[in-house]
Amino acid sequence: MAITLATISDQAWTTLRNHLTSGTYALSTSNVHGSYNDKLIGEEGYPQVTIYKPKVTTKAANMDLSFTQSDVQFLIEVFHLSGESAGTLADEVHNKIWSGRSSLADSKLFVTDIDRDVQDIFTEGSKTIHVHQLIVNFVFNE
Repeated sequence: MAITLATISDQAWTTLRNHLTSGTYALSTSNVHGSYNDKLIGEEGYPQVTIYKPKVTTKAANMDLSFTQSDVQFLIEVFHLSGESAGTLADEVHNKIWSGRSSLADSKLFVTDIDRDVQDIFTEGSKTIHVHQLIVNFVFNE
């Protein structure tokens, strides 16, 4: 299904998830979800990549209001049992999105920048979980 302004949140999410889970730009893990889920963690373990629904800001892009542009911002979190492995997987996510930006552009999602600066840790029972966050910004034109 093509991305339109009416379907931008769901279809942009589906497009990015599909991009990272199949084909040329697939990640080394298939544990890619739309939210952090304790049940899934218990069943599938780590690593986990969570792509949250995007923040979408739409504006008129010309004076006669006949062209709209939307800024689409995704938060992606990478969870792993070691800091080094979380960093490596976050690098992989970054690379797969950046390297595949022409493929994403075919769906009218144009990568503008990828920001990666937040790292965190938390405990889950006896496990220490390392988290890396990426913020990926796209422009969608309709």
